[in-house]
Amino acid sequence: MEINQLLYFLEVAKQKSFTGASKSLYVSQPAISKMIRMLEDELGVLLFNRSSHYVELTDYGIVVQGQVQKVVQAIQDIQTELNDITNLQKGDIRIGIPPMVGEMFFSGIIGLFHQQYPNIRMKLFESGSKAIEAGVEDGNLDVGVAVLPVNESKFEVYEIAKSPIMLIVNNNHPLSNQKNVKFSDLKDEEFVLYRQDFGLYKPIYDACIGAGFEPNIVCETSQWEFMVNIVSDHLGIAFLPLKVCEKLSSTNIKIISVDSPPIYWHLGIIWRKGTYLSQASRSWINFAKLQVVDITKQLDFWNHAVMS
Repeated sequence: MEINQLLYFLEVAKQKSFTGASKSLYVSQPAISKMIRMLEDELGVLLFNRSSHYVELTDYGIVVQGQVQKVVQAIQDIQTELNDITNLQKGDIRIGIPPMVGEMFFSGIIGLFHQQYPNIRMKLFESGSKAIEAGVEDGNLDVGVAVLPVNESKFEVYEIAKSPIMLIVNNNHPLSNQKNVKFSDLKDEEFVLYRQDFGLYKPIYDACIGAGFEPNIVCETSQWEFMVNIVSDHLGIAFLPLKVCEKLSSTNIKIISVDSPPIYWHLGIIWRKGTYLSQASRSWINFAKLQVVDITKQLDFWNHAVMS
């Protein structure tokens, strides 16, 4: 059994296609097919059902896939550790960052890190918090920034910020004269909400259910600027972290505190528990921890100002 056989097997399973695996790996399709047949002969079982429109794993294949992933991960960990010893300050980091988080916190930090560690290549992936959790868990991301809480049996967590969620409405909205509102006050409103793979979707949705109604969601988006534009045009209400509200320039928007219950934008850096973390990733985490101290102090100041 060779490592290439295992890698080819995993890629065919991922692509559900020998042709797709061939294109992804830049290896001829006959070569991949031959290696898979050799693996099947060695194991004495059929790993793929080739009779359907696409290739799919058999029951045997599903079992083998789980074990092969562990073997490949162990080999990659060995290679990573050896590379770290040879090239202490070199490497790649795959970081998942939600859209608002990147703009609010990490754009400057990333630039400073690159200046200090020019030989470490950073690959940034922008996505929702839930997708980032999944990426860190399955090893496609080394480090992520996620909305807390997360499953701490799976992740190491370093908390970096906690900011209250504010309601934004158009200046002409009936609630615009209120200093604070309850979720029960919003049952007849049209909501502009985050996509369901974003960490803030569920607490806002659950708060509405807890207040006795299902929110009327007219739009889901990942872009806070788009949210602001819709609210500015008097087409719905939306929720933004206080830190984001500080940057609003629209004169058509009123920012209102929310209680019963209050919701917080609670952020943390996460990485997978119980697995090897490269020197490059450890350097990034330690660097980010130092840089976010000032950000946390700023958030604490604004939180106190709003909640007072």
